[in-house]
Amino acid sequence: MLYVYITGDCYDDARRIGTLDDIEKLKTKLLKEQSTLGLERHPRPFLKKRIGRTRLIIAEVFDSEDVILCFLRHVYKYEIGNDYDSFFSRIRVPQPKDDDLVDFLKEVRSKPVKPKQQPSDIELEYLLLDREHEMGQLAILESPIWIRAIKQIRETQGKQGLLTPIWEVLEKICEEIKGDCKAHGEYHHDKYNIRVLYHYFPDEGSLFLIAPLEGEEADYDPGSLAVEAKRLLEESRNFDETVLLRNAARAYPDFILYDREIWESTQASVEANLALSPEESDVLNHVLDPSKPGGFPLFINGRPGSGKSTILQYLFAEYLHAHLARSSDRRLPNPPLYLTYNERLLENARNLVEDIFRCGAGKLAAAETVDLHDKKMRAEFDRAFVYFREFLLSLLNGNGFDKKKYIDFHLFRDMYTTLLQGPDPRLRKVSPEVAWHTLRTYIKGKSTGESEYFDPDNYAELPRDEITVKPDTFELVWDKVWNGWYRDICEKEGYWDDQDLARKALDQNLVLSEFPGVFCDEAQDFTTIELELIFRLSSFSTKRIEPYYLRRIPYAFAGDPFQTLNPTGFRWDAIKANFHDNIVRQLDPDQRGKVDLTFKELAYNYRSTASIVRFCNLLQLKRAELFGISDVTPQKAWAIDEGAHPAYFELDLGTQGKLKDQSELVIIVPCQEGEEKAFLENDEYLRTIALDEKGEITRNVLSPMRAKGLEFGRVVLYKFGEHSMCDGHVEVMQKIAEHRGSRLPREETIGLEYFFNGAYVGASRAQRRLLIVDTKEGIKKFWSFATDASEVG
Repeated sequence: MLYVYITGDCYDDARRIGTLDDIEKLKTKLLKEQSTLGLERHPRPFLKKRIGRTRLIIAEVFDSEDVILCFLRHVYKYEIGNDYDSFFSRIRVPQPKDDDLVDFLKEVRSKPVKPKQQPSDIELEYLLLDREHEMGQLAILESPIWIRAIKQIRETQGKQGLLTPIWEVLEKICEEIKGDCKAHGEYHHDKYNIRVLYHYFPDEGSLFLIAPLEGEEADYDPGSLAVEAKRLLEESRNFDETVLLRNAARAYPDFILYDREIWESTQASVEANLALSPEESDVLNHVLDPSKPGGFPLFINGRPGSGKSTILQYLFAEYLHAHLARSSDRRLPNPPLYLTYNERLLENARNLVEDIFRCGAGKLAAAETVDLHDKKMRAEFDRAFVYFREFLLSLLNGNGFDKKKYIDFHLFRDMYTTLLQGPDPRLRKVSPEVAWHTLRTYIKGKSTGESEYFDPDNYAELPRDEITVKPDTFELVWDKVWNGWYRDICEKEGYWDDQDLARKALDQNLVLSEFPGVFCDEAQDFTTIELELIFRLSSFSTKRIEPYYLRRIPYAFAGDPFQTLNPTGFRWDAIKANFHDNIVRQLDPDQRGKVDLTFKELAYNYRSTASIVRFCNLLQLKRAELFGISDVTPQKAWAIDEGAHPAYFELDLGTQGKLKDQSELVIIVPCQEGEEKAFLENDEYLRTIALDEKGEITRNVLSPMRAKGLEFGRVVLYKFGEHSMCDGHVEVMQKIAEHRGSRLPREETIGLEYFFNGAYVGASRAQRRLLIVDTKEGIKKFWSFATDASEVG
């Protein structure tokens, strides 16, 4: 149980200040919620609550399985000063054996208090995910050549085509393998004149399918699929387990071959049956296998192409399938949630999970199947995928939030330029990025009360590593940008941003804890109060959980701080600490379960060729040099293919003609989401090839934010160098170089940081080919770190 004990000193303070009502309201809230959410944590045992210009100092005292929150002092901030440690040292923390506390506990324990409920039997069943699927004797792995060949067969000969005889051949190969026969070679199907190239790896228990071939034709054509397949067959003789996996694209257990229709379904999707790497399998096994150390809560950190979103979606598919496969009388009212702040990524996630349901080997072979053609089942499936902004609007019934008055960074920047024309010249030194970062991350993003905001006094109390702008700059934004402008347009004119939604939902104490699992992608785009709201969504967040269940409560996050395109101040260390305080400590307040975070960092890039991966690593290296980042490690390329090196093209009429002719190129331009059309209209080269007579976009031209989470065969980074000069980023780079050995204040570099993030996100979309198209000066002054041998070295 959680109890609240108010000391005599605290009562005296509250009477002096006139805040007795505030103290009693907080006491009532804490007792009702049985949680310390919303309290700021200091070194044990102290917590703090900001109430206007005052601070309530609290100590957390444990007695057996009970937690006593002792309200110690309630004073003005100036009475504490800037040294909390010194102030704490002068306060005595009550002990369970103190006479006053003994009498208090005797009294409160004698009264019936509604404790946290334990989970119901059905809720507990959701924590014990049944994954007892038949594993099979063999792992079937398919090469990219096999997948291309099957795709050609399906496209040229219809859905069935030669799939049935190929399936018959595979059955024969498996029979021979189990009889300890052929391990390497070809198997012919005389009736249909087809042959299958394969290699059996007995030590790994894997059958590697290289290609299905028709007849004998094209065996000697250097560019034919048959020659490519035979070459891979010979190379496979020397494969170890890791090289085998790097040459495989699809995988499933051999029992899938027991049923032809099920096997044919697996041939319809690569993504639903990925040949997972050891590090990817390790993440899933550590979370889904109760015998393994680790479990939830889970953080998956990975760079572009690392598969972090895919692993999150595979994991979510397990929980959503288990929910939907249950009988209606044993199913909770709400499904687990998959949420993100990016609509396109949400749609991608929905499509992949649907693919896993339809074509995934494990789901096809499951005892209980899920029919997404059933309207009710489909509606429940769709309800599990949540676009966070729309989700909050639905919780609040849209009250007071006119979508036409929604403010994102793009609109904020346009409105902010008007403010810069005002009489205060100091504001001209505060970039839109710094102003938005300060407003979103601190002023509105760190205070949960709808009428409370994070002021300069609060900012001064932050730990040093959480301070990202100078106190003078924070105070200027607080006075001139927030109180002098932005607050009025939000509170009086009805404009709103994402922080207003989260603050309103938390302030109204909406019933949020209704979902048996929370899976969050692109976690770097959420602020502190949004994360607190997300933490509260789990139906287990308000329950009393026995220690042995704590690691089974599904909270999973995926993200990459180097892909932050909204200035949120995201840092993994801060998020981990925040998650620990707001979830782990709430689920396990007396630390009975010894719960900690399971933090998994993915090292490989599964999307791009080796040369593109190296280019992205070079961008990261430059970032590390510029911003003093010491913990950046290069990604490793999983792909065997070296690929063509990124190429640079100076923008001229010849380059413009090539861009026009190669319509399959995806062009990524340095602008904010929603500004693509304006960028094209103002670009003398692109407007002639990417806009029609009506001014509509006719080519695939994307901002980094719009391209985020997507991947394309061939990508053009267009005029990033030129843009870096126009926006002063090159000047900042030069200034950093001049201050070698001492870092510039972050507020001077934050615009450059997000510019690098955009270039990095854009470059990492490319799978096979990356082209940098820029002006001569743009290539010379910005891209020199990648083109000038003296700088690269």
